[in-house]
Amino acid sequence: MRSEIVGILTFGLVFVILGIGLMLGKPEWMLAPFAGGAILIGTGVYLTVFSLWSLKKKERGEVLGDERGLAIFEKASYRTFQIIFPLEGILLVLFTFTKIQADAVPILVFLVLVTVGSFWAFYLWYRRKM
Repeated sequence: MRSEIVGILTFGLVFVILGIGLMLGKPEWMLAPFAGGAILIGTGVYLTVFSLWSLKKKERGEVLGDERGLAIFEKASYRTFQIIFPLEGILLVLFTFTKIQADAVPILVFLVLVTVGSFWAFYLWYRRKM
């Protein structure tokens, strides 16, 4: 388990380094290198903090997850997919068979927000229910 945490920590540090490189290098092929770098840095910081937190919990002997938690995550993710796939299908049909011209970024942001929001809502609901 310790090697898994070291691997996650390594990925976190690599993401931070890549993010800093994107922000400083500003490659011409990217539309928003600052945003891409910020996302990579945020992901790297999250992975680093999470791996250090879980290592600290393991050293104290605390249990990080159990079967109940996995069952809750499984049910929440399944319900999220049941909402997201029809929504994506409706949007695909809407934009394919109509002449609506829309920017893709707000639609993608909307889908990500719906995905995260529905997963979080289902997770909290199932955690209270189970």
